Amino acid sequence: MMKNKNTFKNFFWQRFSQTLKSSKRTLIYFLLFILFFLSIVVLWKKYSKNETLTFEKIKVEASKATATATEGGKKTIEVIQKDTQKSSQQLITIQLLEGVLEGWIPLSTFKTYLQKHSDEESPNLLLELSTISNCPTYAELQSSLPSVPVKSRSLWERLKSRLKSLIHVKKIGTKKTTEKSSSQKIEKAIYEKNISEVLNLFETLPADEKEHFSSWMKKVQERLKVEILYKNLLVKLAQGQNG
Repeated sequence: MMKNKNTFKNFFWQRFSQTLKSSKRTLIYFLLFILFFLSIVVLWKKYSKNETLTFEKIKVEASKATATATEGGKKTIEVIQKDTQKSSQQLITIQLLEGVLEGWIPLSTFKTYLQKHSDEESPNLLLELSTISNCPTYAELQSSLPSVPVKSRSLWERLKSRLKSLIHVKKIGTKKTTEKSSSQKIEKAIYEKNISEVLNLFETLPADEKEHFSSWMKKVQERLKVEILYKNLLVKLAQGQNG
């Protein structure tokens, strides 16, 4: 009886020891699993946070880049529009000034246009045109060209001229040459639209003829001044200058 009882006790103790060992092993495994799970959670949260920060940073940088590109695009468009508008204004001014030279636009009308549509060129043009009242065409200059005044000659001068016409000596082998007068050369130069030659010929005239041509030469000088302004505008437009 005692033997059986001792055997039972030994068996119970062994069974309890085994159960306790098994429980400890299970508890250890459970704790290891908990630690492993917590590690995964911590790593996942850290990765998610970094991912969110990186995404926000990329988003902010993309927004800044887009804003910069948009601003740059707007500035480029503004520059293009400004240049286009400026070129258009220059073309209109040149066309109107050409109309003044051709005679189908009055100079006063062109001045009024410059006052109402002011740009970088307008003040300079108005200043240059302030002393000019009219811009005659070449046809008007030709029709208004004064003839050379006839000089009254004395009796002796007329007699001497008469004798020269009666006594005519001609060298053998020479051709008769007729030299044009300065007034005729001026008339030819204005017909050929060569204003610079007209001015040069004017300087060779005698004092009395200069006085006779002075009012007409003022018209020529006004015409020349407008032509110079017109050519300067064309050069600036061709070179892409703004003023």
